[in-house]
Amino acid sequence: MRSVGVVSLLLLAPSASPLAPSSPAICRRGFGGLASGALVSVLLPPPSSAAGENDSRFDPLDYVNKETLNSFGGGSAQPVGVGTMSSRARPVTNVKVVDGTLTSTWEESGKSKKAANGVQAELEVGGGNVRVQFASPWKLNRGMFYDVETRGEGGDGCYLHVGQKAPSASSSDKDIARWIAESVTAKSSRFGANGGVTLKTIMPAETVMNADGQVFRDTTFFFDTLSPSMRELPRRARVRASWPPRGGESVMLVLQGGVGEAYKKGVKPYEELIMTSFATYDV
Repeated sequence: MRSVGVVSLLLLAPSASPLAPSSPAICRRGFGGLASGALVSVLLPPPSSAAGENDSRFDPLDYVNKETLNSFGGGSAQPVGVGTMSSRARPVTNVKVVDGTLTSTWEESGKSKKAANGVQAELEVGGGNVRVQFASPWKLNRGMFYDVETRGEGGDGCYLHVGQKAPSASSSDKDIARWIAESVTAKSSRFGANGGVTLKTIMPAETVMNADGQVFRDTTFFFDTLSPSMRELPRRARVRASWPPRGGESVMLVLQGGVGEAYKKGVKPYEELIMTSFATYDV
């Protein structure tokens, strides 16, 4: 299988313009060699960064219940001891990683305060293979409950999700945004257990391009999810989806976190560079 060299990426300061950053985007050329321009050190999230106004240690996996998910395709965990993950089921992200292709620059070269974590994987999408890459200020989580996901200590994080049964490319911006939001918050997903979620506000999907000219649909939505104790927790998600769909499927980069001050401290400083680093390439 073809190997792709990956070098450390620098997470630059966010741009004032959300969809047209003045700083060079991290793209295919960024993975092969750093883009030209001033290099700015990444500000890593502080360990005490809160992920939600009512939940300072939010973990999407706490919202997974195997009795709830098994009927929706979630796989049961193998028993690993009392009080551990044995009561959880694997959340369904529809991500199928080709064996041996998931890499992280922090795993290869060590965590860096100046270089973002460059994550890359080859996925099976729409009947073919796609190489996907993005940069993150958080470490890659591995294990039976994760596909391709990075997450900070406070619960903020980003992960890959594959949306299925996509609407036609000619669908309205509102319909595309709703499809993205409902796919990410489905009952079998990261946030769907304990009664599911309540979608509150969905922004119409915008058409954006990365530095390599690839087209994506981008939306932000707000929702409430339920904790195991049935507390409502407000969440915010920014999602960028590859477009047009391939065989009815679209690769999505989901950036999830808290709202209000939690968002300003834990997500906003890194949001634009995370999203603009997202790229997909046919293999």
